[in-house]
This record gives sequence, C-alpha cells and structure tokens, in this order.
Amino acid sequence: MEIEALETAQGRVNEAIVKAALTILSTRGKIILLGVGKSGQVARKIASTLSSTGSPAVFINAAEAAHGDIGVLQREDLVIVVSNSGTTMELVQIVPVIRSFGPQIIGIIGNINSPLASQMDLVIDARVAHEADVLDTIPTSSTTLAMVIGDALASVLMLARGFTRQQYLVNHPAGHLGRNLMYKVGDIMRVGQDIPTVSADTPLLDVLLEASSKHLGGVCVVNQEQKLMGIILDGDIRRYIQMNRQIEGIVAQELLNPTPLTLSPEDLLIDAERIMGQPSCPRAFVPIILEDHRLLGVLWYYDLISSEKGTSVW
Repeated sequence: MEIEALETAQGRVNEAIVKAALTILSTRGKIILLGVGKSGQVARKIASTLSSTGSPAVFINAAEAAHGDIGVLQREDLVIVVSNSGTTMELVQIVPVIRSFGPQIIGIIGNINSPLASQMDLVIDARVAHEADVLDTIPTSSTTLAMVIGDALASVLMLARGFTRQQYLVNHPAGHLGRNLMYKVGDIMRVGQDIPTVSADTPLLDVLLEASSKHLGGVCVVNQEQKLMGIILDGDIRRYIQMNRQIEGIVAQELLNPTPLTLSPEDLLIDAERIMGQPSCPRAFVPIILEDHRLLGVLWYYDLISSEKGTSVW
C-alpha cells in the first residue's frame, strides 16, 4: 500500500514540488518546518535533509510554537507545514499567527480540502488512499509519502543550487559519509608488508599461504619492478583445485587475472565504496596503482566501510 501511494502520487506532485522549490530559491531567509506527532517527526527529518544539502532549515513543534518557539520566525523566512489530516488543532491555530509575520507558507498536506490547506500559499497534495496498517489508521503510507516529497524537494533544490560534494562535506564533516567524502584511497590503503604479493613464478601452495597470512581474500602478482601483472582471488584458487585436484608444478602465472579493477591513490573513498560494493560484482580488495602500473597498495573493502583503518565489521 505504501508503494502504491508513492506510485499514485508521482505524477500528481511533480509540478507542485518544482513550484515549491522556486519559491524557496527566492526566499532570503531560512526554511521553518512545522508539524506535530508523526507528521512532526517527518517535518524534523525534512528540515535536517534540507539543512545538510544547502537550504538552511529548522523544525518547530506546532505545540511548542504557541509557547514561544515561534519567536525564531522572521519576515523573510518561509514556512513548510506537514500534516496529513489538515485539521490538526495546533497547526490550524498557529498558522494565522505565522501569517501575520508575513512569510509565505507551503503545505505538504494529505487533505487538500481541509481548513489548513485553505490557509496555504501553495499545497503539495500528499493524500493517500489507505494507510498500510491493518487498521488503516496508523500513519504509514501518509508519512512515507510526506517523507519522499521532502526528499524530492531537497533533491530539486540541490540541483538548482548546483550543490557539490565539497559543500556537503562542509555541512557533514563527521560520520561515515563525511569521512568518505573527505579522504582518498591513498589515506587508508594497506601498504608495505600488509600487501599480499607474489611473483608470477610463485608455486600455487605459496600463493595460498600468502593469501591466508594477509587475510584480504587474494594476492597481487607483481614483476621485479613491482608493476602489477594481475591478481588471484581465494575463489580462483578453490575453483582451480576443485577442477584439477592437484597443485604440483602450478605457478601464479597460470591463475592470475591480468585485467583486474584497479584504483588510484587519488580516488575518493566514496567512489571506491560505490565501485567495490556493487551487488552484481562485489570486490573484497582492489590493487592501488600509479600510472606506470607500479603497485602502491591495496584497498580492503572492510577497511573502507569501517570507522577506522584495520577495524572491520568482522
């Protein structure tokens, strides 16, 4: 039912979202999100998303607005009201007070014929046919749709403002996202003795021992100049042994993949995570090479997604 609500609303809300974005872009002040209850929690999330993506916003609980919190509002601000029913008393009572301040008011409202909708300068139609719970009562489809409308609005504003990764980093320097936007592959790659390496003529048993000792899921095959010739993954070794049942006389050259995915030490971690984490072709580790193919290090996926180098999810 939630999926159906989103699909039904998709074409209906597009034009209103663009109009809302244009209104916000012409606003000199901040954006104030107003709501109460479950809709208030959605409004809080929308405010957070807008703020982190270049559109400064704050959330006010409608119940607290009448007790002093409305003092944060200024004439040049813009207000976005989130309500499913459009009849929530705290909102119906505070909106005329807000209007006396002079800002424009946009509503993400589930009942476009409600008293609240009639007080808006612009309404984004967030109605749903049914809630998704067994009682058809609990805010589920309605809050999901309101959340998605907020995400769409933030995305349109990002596009219109030309919002960049660098700007996002300024607003979000901490956490996994901030780390992966700030740091490069060269900052966390494994180097020196931590790189599993063998030469092309290394016996398969020694390849297996090197892979096992470094615990990265494979080895890099290099020549005398430390240039990458290819990689051998644990799975390559297992499949070879299953098919041939013997390893005597077999060397690394016979198993290596000569065209593996590689990364540069200058690549951002966020790009490396996207590439290595593709569900269709996940990579446990990737060689890091220079332009002349000299092996500089290896990036292990679990170093990439952990909070600190060497601290994996395992």
